[in-house]
Amino acid sequence: MEKKESEISWGSVREGITFVWKHQPILGSMTLDMLAVIFAGATALLPVYADEILKVGPEGYGFLRAAMAVGTLSMALILMTLKPFERPGRALLVSVFLFGVATIVFGLSRSLTLSILAFIVAGMADQVSMTTRSVILQLSTPDSLRGRVSAVNFIFIGASNELGDAESGFLASLTSATFSVVSGGVACLGVLGWVASRMPELRNYRPDAHGVHEGG
Repeated sequence: MEKKESEISWGSVREGITFVWKHQPILGSMTLDMLAVIFAGATALLPVYADEILKVGPEGYGFLRAAMAVGTLSMALILMTLKPFERPGRALLVSVFLFGVATIVFGLSRSLTLSILAFIVAGMADQVSMTTRSVILQLSTPDSLRGRVSAVNFIFIGASNELGDAESGFLASLTSATFSVVSGGVACLGVLGWVASRMPELRNYRPDAHGVHEGG
């Protein structure tokens, strides 16, 4: 019985991954979110920025640490009052672009005020990214596969947070914190350009034009 359950489990995993791989809107949105966090995540280096670069001490670190959450919360409240995105794919691309630019600005900033503003913008962009990715995933996946596809998405996002912190710290140790953050923002924009050019179905995605089809 245990062997049969294991076989069913692995078959379900393969089915979910196959569905994601064959559907550009889902694959593109997951790829963008994962790589944007891996390359452009600067949270792990906030102590270095607060202590050595901005020289703002524990109080400044607290402001920096809270800035992205402020941006995320404020954008969540704004989105509650707006109509659903007619082109969530395009909104996703724009939000990742703003996230990358905000990361570069933060990396180059030597002002606490500018750094906080950059992180607030990054948080707002990240909230739009999460929302549009969720919309695309839910509306593009048949009911029979939604749990499996959501599990794949969870793995993408869960891995990206840890890998992003490791990548930032490793690169900063080899070069500098500034180089790690700025190059990560540039890499994020590079990934964005690649995905936008290679996955036109994501760029042109409209919920009313992409019905959910059982079995993909």
